[in-house]
Amino acid sequence: MDQITRRRQAVAAGWELRDEVILIGAGSEILIPGRADQAYPFKVHSEYFYLTDRDTPEGVLAYDPVTGWTDFNKRLLPHEAMWVGEVEPVGEDLYGLAAWLEARKHK
Repeated sequence: MDQITRRRQAVAAGWELRDEVILIGAGSEILIPGRADQAYPFKVHSEYFYLTDRDTPEGVLAYDPVTGWTDFNKRLLPHEAMWVGEVEPVGEDLYGLAAWLEARKHK
């Protein structure tokens, strides 16, 4: 079992959830005022980093006690990838988070 799996199991056991869900956001880049194409150095939220070992802006780690952990990450658009390079997608597309949450309302 890898370190991330052990961390997630320990955290989930401590929560003792039944039908609640937990969302842990990575945070977003903050643009420098007056310089729309530049941002301050990104600092990921420490809990997100602890449970994912990634420093991806706009990522969301979701936990449902029935289905387990789901990673949601923003997919780069072609014009964004031109500036940062191709990034291998991890987990689900962030745009699927709303549907994931909606599905849990009806349980």
